[in-house]
Amino acid sequence: MEEFEKQLQATSSPHPPLAQPEPPAPRGRVMRLFVGALVLGLAGATLYLLADRNSRFYYLSQEGRRLVVYRGAWLPSGKRPYLPDDPHTARIYAPIELPEEAPAVGEQRFSERQDLDRALFDLLADLAEERIRSEDERRMREGFALVERAGLLPGITGAQAERLRSLRAELSFYEGRAHLERALVELRQAREKLEYATESSSARGENAARLLRTIAPATEALSRALQRSHGWDVPELRPLLQEAEKEKETGVTASDRAGAASAAPRAAPAAEGSVPAGGDGETAERGSAGGSGGGEQR
Repeated sequence: MEEFEKQLQATSSPHPPLAQPEPPAPRGRVMRLFVGALVLGLAGATLYLLADRNSRFYYLSQEGRRLVVYRGAWLPSGKRPYLPDDPHTARIYAPIELPEEAPAVGEQRFSERQDLDRALFDLLADLAEERIRSEDERRMREGFALVERAGLLPGITGAQAERLRSLRAELSFYEGRAHLERALVELRQAREKLEYATESSSARGENAARLLRTIAPATEALSRALQRSHGWDVPELRPLLQEAEKEKETGVTASDRAGAASAAPRAAPAAEGSVPAGGDGETAERGSAGGSGGGEQR
């Protein structure tokens, strides 16, 4: 009877009972966790490698009138100013002041520091070479400063080192000529002092005249050589050049004037002991009168 009732309830129920879902197996959950951890690990390793690679790069970029060296940041991308701990290295890669007429420099990236040195040297040498051979003093000073900065770079090639020696040779020529120009100004001042010293009646006047006869031709030759060595007008040389032109026109050199000036003091003592021509008769009359007076007294 009970079995019959159970069958009757089962046949009269509109919906059969739903089957309960089975719990997931523990092995599938562990697999999903492992795959997720692996993906995160790979992503982290990729970011680390990208950051390490970016930190090895060097960048050369222009900011205003300054050329700045950057180093890659410890990030997949980005950069920061290159500030080495070593003072000498920090001086080499310090920001560089560019001349006003310098063309704009686009940003460049380098994987090695020697590549940065070579590119930076070519840039500085091109700017310096154009200014060293200029006749403008301001541009020449800018060229000298650029050569000094280029000479600090350690990673240049052999050809670039040869070019640096050539630029320094150009620099030595202009520096040597500047020394000569200053020496010429000193020589002119010395000539003025010696010309004044020739008016002395002592032996120093004769020594000054001898020095002038030696120094004056050398000074004139140096002024002409400096004039030929450059095309611009040096204000300190104008008096010398004008004096040389006057000497060419008159035919009287500074040594001749010095000789005449030294002869004048030597003639002065003789003039003091001589008797003026106009006073010879008066002196004779005084002498005869004195003599006759003396005879009358005797």
